[in-house]
Amino acid sequence: LLNEHKLLITTDSIQFWEDWSYTSAFTKFVLWLMGFRLTLLVGGPWLKRVTPKGTSLKPEFERLLKLDFNHLVAAHGGLLRNEAKPMLKAALTKAFG
Repeated sequence: LLNEHKLLITTDSIQFWEDWSYTSAFTKFVLWLMGFRLTLLVGGPWLKRVTPKGTSLKPEFERLLKLDFNHLVAAHGGLLRNEAKPMLKAALTKAFG
């Protein structure tokens, strides 16, 4: 978290896909099948791989919502300006119910 910029920087866990124009039709199809969409999301394959069996990482992600940020840069995707916190809340609801 870069407090002075209200910028949250994430790794593979949270992604912001805003443009697939530089990907092939096949890649777009595979991304779609894997659950990726043009929005902010918790990466499904990442979440499945790192979540210990019988547990949930939901509390860890909810801790992020307590931070003071407006913008987000993820390992995958572009810069999300101004709407990062409400979009992250929606992404967590979608990923964890």
